[in-house]
Amino acid sequence: MIKRVGRNEDGENSTGLSNLGLIRLPEQIKDKVDCLPFALCPHPNIPYQFANVSTEDVLIFTSTVATFDTTLVERICSKLDFSN
Repeated sequence: MIKRVGRNEDGENSTGLSNLGLIRLPEQIKDKVDCLPFALCPHPNIPYQFANVSTEDVLIFTSTVATFDTTLVERICSKLDFSN
């Protein structure tokens, strides 16, 4: 599921957010998984795609950018706390 977050001046989608939900890892591999990388395929009319997924007590947030202007992603990352 992708939720439209914004539209550009032409009325096209400009940003998408996908909540990929909760991943429940089997007990046997829980301690062996260091990361869960994933990416969304960029769409020409949606230059910024964001997605989140969670497992245990970890929320994973990713962005796929199909533009040279990364200002929006940089602004979002500047607000996140990466201290943990």
